[in-house]
Amino acid sequence: MHSLKSKIALLFLTIFILFILGEVSIRILAETDLDDNIIFRDVQFKPYKLPRKETAKKLQKYSRNEQNSRLLFDKELGWVSHSSFVSLDSMYIYNKDGIRSASTTDNPKQNDAITIMFFGDSYAHGDEVNYNGTIEYFLQKLFSEQNIKVQVLNFAASGYGMDQAFLRWEKVKDKFEPDVVILGIQFENVKRDINIIRPLYSPVTQIPFTKPRFIITEDQLALIDNPVKGINDIIEILNNFETWKLKKYGGFYNPDDYQSSFFYNSQLISFTSSALDRIFNEHEYFSKGSESYDVTVKLIKRFK
Repeated sequence: MHSLKSKIALLFLTIFILFILGEVSIRILAETDLDDNIIFRDVQFKPYKLPRKETAKKLQKYSRNEQNSRLLFDKELGWVSHSSFVSLDSMYIYNKDGIRSASTTDNPKQNDAITIMFFGDSYAHGDEVNYNGTIEYFLQKLFSEQNIKVQVLNFAASGYGMDQAFLRWEKVKDKFEPDVVILGIQFENVKRDINIIRPLYSPVTQIPFTKPRFIITEDQLALIDNPVKGINDIIEILNNFETWKLKKYGGFYNPDDYQSSFFYNSQLISFTSSALDRIFNEHEYFSKGSESYDVTVKLIKRFK
């Protein structure tokens, strides 16, 4: 009996020590932003705070360095690639039409070539690689090796949802009259399709803008325009978020996640709760009948 009590005491002591070590470790590794949100990697700890100060800081930085930003605010699409632009490290180059290219002077119109247009997010765009590491480059190279004259035009942009990709297509389709259109997607884009305020979707985003989104009305897609006409309007929305008329369409805002709890005094418990939510609730976005699923399916069908 004495041995059993000793083992139980040792078990609880071990758990307590591990808890303290975990608590200390997470407090050392996690970061706190200007809004007092605690973040480890891309996991935001509960209770959340609206990203007012962080978004304002990023927008101020953008305003000061707009000429050096490869993404520009756009009142229709949310943001677009910077036309006639070369990044400081020369990794990203766009021609006058905002197409990712090998040179700013690349001519996107070749009447004797098959035209393939690419739309999509950062993967289709080729984030973090030079132009000759993109899908579009290798596709063009593949055709060239077969002596087939093809021009591949990359209209993808970092952070785009499928809704933005579709709206981008709508804006440029008549000018370029393609023979083939490719929509590059990844599953995570499903979540972007029900989001308006990018910083609510991703607490560590470097894209502090809003975007348009589609909703389903009477079984048809209906567009909610980007709710801002200028970047200062974004701060106005966040400062008055509780009364914002589009709050229910913003995506990724659950009032319960913003409520304090005694247990959240432990950052380890707070982190664990947030991480488990992401692990076990993530599938809901991809489940048939969810808003994100239904909007995405209708978007793909309309794009087709």
